[in-house]
Amino acid sequence: MKLQGQVSWNLNFLFVLDSDKQGKIERDRYHEEFGIPLERLLTLNELVSGVTVIEDLLDNEARLVLKKTLKLTTSPSKGQIRRFFQEQLASDQTQPLSAVFAEKAKTLIDALRLRLDPAS
Repeated sequence: MKLQGQVSWNLNFLFVLDSDKQGKIERDRYHEEFGIPLERLLTLNELVSGVTVIEDLLDNEARLVLKKTLKLTTSPSKGQIRRFFQEQLASDQTQPLSAVFAEKAKTLIDALRLRLDPAS
């Protein structure tokens, strides 16, 4: 069943998915099952070269900051990375992670802005 008119409530939105096999499967499923236009369903590698999964935004220095902040004994998992960012945003506290992360994040945000508002 296609719900294209009901999916976005006329909002300008993008879905960003991992570029791995599962992300591409989900992209196709969202398009088929929910009628989301393919131009609204992006994979990370379309936005940031060399980034396949969200964890690829983090270099070793950034991972170390997360590990210390979350008091982990091992490298953070995808869920722990998500929790870190959710907590940072919820508490309105952000801390620099690394120059590499900052550059990749800027590239991602700039690419999203361009896709959402090509006139900017």
